[in-house]
Amino acid sequence: MILVSDPGTPPTLDTNIIARKNQNETIIDALTDKVVGRIPLGVDGQWADDVGHMKYDLGLRRAFVAVQQLPDPNSLNPNLLPPPGTAWLVEFDPISHKIVTRVHLPSDCYTPHGLAIDTTQHIAFIACVDEDPPSLIGFDLQTMQMIAGPAWPVAEEPDMVVLDHPLHLVFVACGVGITIFQENGRNLKWLATYIYGVSTHSLVVNEQTQEIYLPLPRVGGRPVLRIMRYNPNGT
Repeated sequence: MILVSDPGTPPTLDTNIIARKNQNETIIDALTDKVVGRIPLGVDGQWADDVGHMKYDLGLRRAFVAVQQLPDPNSLNPNLLPPPGTAWLVEFDPISHKIVTRVHLPSDCYTPHGLAIDTTQHIAFIACVDEDPPSLIGFDLQTMQMIAGPAWPVAEEPDMVVLDHPLHLVFVACGVGITIFQENGRNLKWLATYIYGVSTHSLVVNEQTQEIYLPLPRVGGRPVLRIMRYNPNGT
């Protein structure tokens, strides 16, 4: 089974308003390559919702995705934020194709997007892109409640959140760098932020080798794939 987050596109070229039917979670049968279901997520406000990253918790047999009510997409204000208190974490069953629950995220978590799950502790780490400063929050998926404590600041424009479970490391791929945390139980300890150029939005970790794959769109006028390992000594 393949699950795909669809943030959606406008139905015509003369508007920036996304059709609600295009804001969903699509479920694909990996054996037949056929769409077997869609879970509608564009259900809030006048302009519906942005749909973030989705992750599956094998132990809980549930999938989770962050959504955020959109501001006016035709506004000329480049700094316009969504209405406060309109971000949600949505839990759904990919087998029955039904939403199980929707829980409000903190009112200062604007535009939640990247998401990773510690499937051992059943904790989600969610990147709040437009919070000031951008940050990572923790969410207990068993109680569906926020983990108490302040948010963890990250570099600007956080995107993908990736865990290296054997090393208990959390990587946040951002627009201007990679922020790394050490996972300590239900809390995180900031280790470092590394700058490798611009648009470092994507990151993959090989948990068998601890190799980090970081595609960079522009290095010397061409795209480059960097393959690295995190060294806690910084050398």
